[in-house]
Amino acid sequence: MLKKYKVEVTAVDRAGKLEQLRSLGYDHVIEYPEVDFTRTGKQYDFILDARTSKSVFDYLRALKPGGIYATVGGDRIFRFMFTAPFINPFVKKRLKLVSLRANKNLTYINELIESGEIRPVIDRVFEFTEIHEALSRFLRAEHFGKVVIRMESPWPASVE
Repeated sequence: MLKKYKVEVTAVDRAGKLEQLRSLGYDHVIEYPEVDFTRTGKQYDFILDARTSKSVFDYLRALKPGGIYATVGGDRIFRFMFTAPFINPFVKKRLKLVSLRANKNLTYINELIESGEIRPVIDRVFEFTEIHEALSRFLRAEHFGKVVIRMESPWPASVE
């Protein structure tokens, strides 16, 4: 979707996922953990991170002046939450915590999916009885895309 805005996009992930990322249209891929993107000398306008596994200062080093680092979670999220507000006033870069609001922009996202402008990537659909396997796969970071757990409704198909 970002391609229509002529944005250059880099993805960071494990070696086994890099070809899939290229097939989705990423311009560049970086192999994690072999290459630390915060130490390559390349700087980015925007970093969106789901892992927050590094120091705030590592991310600042990888940002261009005026750049934004946004995280949605990870190993060091609490350290980030307490450090970022004290650093933000002193740097020309922004550190942000993204909190998601349930169903925000759901209609717009649905329109993008229906038009084919974006395509959800589903790793695998697990039955509820396979929840342990699903969570293990997720925690080992073996998934590519979303892990879906199918649950049967506790309600009958038709209520009389």
